[in-house]
Amino acid sequence: MLFRSLTRFSIWLAPNLALNTSVPNVAISPDGRHVAYRADNVIWLRSLDEVTPHELLKSPGVSQWFSPDGAELLFTTLTGLSRVSLSGGTPRQVSDSKAVSGADWAAEGTIVFTDEHRLLQVSADGGKSQVLFDGGSSYLALPQVLPNGAGVLFTKADVGTGARVYNAVVLTPGASSPQLVLPNSSGARYLGTDRKSTRLNSSHSQQS
Repeated sequence: MLFRSLTRFSIWLAPNLALNTSVPNVAISPDGRHVAYRADNVIWLRSLDEVTPHELLKSPGVSQWFSPDGAELLFTTLTGLSRVSLSGGTPRQVSDSKAVSGADWAAEGTIVFTDEHRLLQVSADGGKSQVLFDGGSSYLALPQVLPNGAGVLFTKADVGTGARVYNAVVLTPGASSPQLVLPNSSGARYLGTDRKSTRLNSSHSQQS
């Protein structure tokens, strides 16, 4: 069994900065060496071997995600999704879909994202988005591409008797609709599989 050391550290914000905590706003690179977050419409990048974060770019939006190799950052804008190198430079637009409610950059060079009511896929180089699943009136968010082409895990919220009911679902390749994997849960993440079980973690369970 492989054991990894646990690293704990704090990110201190300047007194005049406010971190948006209403949505997932902190991204950790695949190698665990960088942290990106957004405060007051600025994306900040913090390396674990540095004490002070530095400004990567100014951009209104709510969330960001690292590329599989950790060299770039995917982020929401007022006009869709864009990507930028951690070394800086000019951002490149990937999609002009509005109201992005979550995304994940797959190792195969595609980006899977939700625009509140649809699950979509687009090349990391940009182009036309492909609809993987249309949720209709359901609210879709926080997709995660599962390893080995197993599908996409995401949150699906349906209106029940006066309240939204959140469920973790998986859309497998070739399926026309997702299957329920974790009821009454939002923001579920796949953590891996051992010999006996598959591990899922949910940020919280709710029916509100």
